[in-house]
Amino acid sequence: MPAANRDPAEFDDPDTFRPGRKPNRHITFGHGMHHCLGSALARIELSVVLRVLAERVSQVELLDEPTWLRAIVVQGYRELPVRFTGR
Repeated sequence: MPAANRDPAEFDDPDTFRPGRKPNRHITFGHGMHHCLGSALARIELSVVLRVLAERVSQVELLDEPTWLRAIVVQGYRELPVRFTGR
């Protein structure tokens, strides 16, 4: 499952973060009977976090390489050291 949204047969340059990618047939919150029940709340939370960051932060600086968390069901960052510069 962690590789589903990075399938090279489905996406050009699958390891690059491109939020505006089209088409973007990702399966972040699952599909059908396996669709995540918390997806609506997660989308609301993410939109609030991004809006507040955009209002309060002028720069995000990567301080070191990310440390990946790799598991059977979840893939993401274990550590993502960043520095925020306020407006």
